[in-house]
Amino acid sequence: MRWRDGISIESGCSRRHWLAIACATGCATIVSPQSLLLGQSGEPVVATPWPSRSLQATPKAGERRVPVVTALDVRPNDPLLASAGDDHHVYLWDMREGCVLDRLEGHRDWILAVAFSPQGDMLATASNDRRVIFWNVDERRAIHELGEGRHVVTRLVWSHDGRWIAGLGFEDCLRIYDFEAKQVARVLKCPDSDMRALAVSPDDKLIAAAGRNGIVRVWRLPEGTHALDLRPHHRRVRALNFSPDGAYLVSSGEDRWLHVHPVNGDETGYDLPTLTSKTLAATFYGPHHLATGGTDNLIRLWDLAQCKQVGTLVGHTGSVAALVATTSLLISGSFDTTVRLWTIVPNLAKDRSPTTRERVWR
Repeated sequence: MRWRDGISIESGCSRRHWLAIACATGCATIVSPQSLLLGQSGEPVVATPWPSRSLQATPKAGERRVPVVTALDVRPNDPLLASAGDDHHVYLWDMREGCVLDRLEGHRDWILAVAFSPQGDMLATASNDRRVIFWNVDERRAIHELGEGRHVVTRLVWSHDGRWIAGLGFEDCLRIYDFEAKQVARVLKCPDSDMRALAVSPDDKLIAAAGRNGIVRVWRLPEGTHALDLRPHHRRVRALNFSPDGAYLVSSGEDRWLHVHPVNGDETGYDLPTLTSKTLAATFYGPHHLATGGTDNLIRLWDLAQCKQVGTLVGHTGSVAALVATTSLLISGSFDTTVRLWTIVPNLAKDRSPTTRERVWR
């Protein structure tokens, strides 16, 4: 990383600000350009040649620093992307043009979660200011707020029918909020008071949560009855994902394990090869393909049907803290203050050279 007058030339982020993030979170990894193609254990990393485009927000007049990106979501069936981070603002991007359309202002602290409703008309955001704000996306205005609660909310997930939204954070409770009735419909007991991961099955019949102690708890919905506890991790879980068909649940986090657990039947779960870094984010980009991002600045591509890593995306110079996917794009957000749009070309993971057509960003 090169610095001039205390400012990173690559990111516009001050040395003091960058180091404060690293010390406070343990997540930001500062690397030199020469080490970008080396894993944490020193092994060479072969980059998968997915076409990519880098986006970076412009600071507001009078502001010097560019925000780190720790939360992402994409509006369903639309090129609108929402990103947020430590500058307390939500940025709305046109992914086709690669530009910021608007900036939503209302939070007073680091934004940890953004989630579009399935209909795409609503955006929910959660912050360290202990508030959850609901925004009318088209009108670009806040229309409802849960108010300042007692605890920070770290994750938000909508049901697939859009009738409710679930949230959890720094308390031992998962709250399911009935959006139409504007009230909490159910409170579920979590296994820890530091919860960082949340997922809902595609049929909305299961909800899973996990946090610092590594326990993954699953409940049945709508009853809210306890289904099972999984104990595949011994450190904080950062990401939970149900597969698109709902057949299995994948968990990952700070202990460098990636665990796959079948949801139905008597099959036991299994672990994928040990990672060399902490995982901070994960998302499915295909029926059996998962992308994970972490503190080594890399995005790893996994084929869960074959139980192996099939690719590595190189480009970020800070920890990859957020991932989301559409049918054609994988979008990543990083502590290096950038958002990257990667064109999904699955056959490139099999070492086949891309055609000109495949190289076109879309």
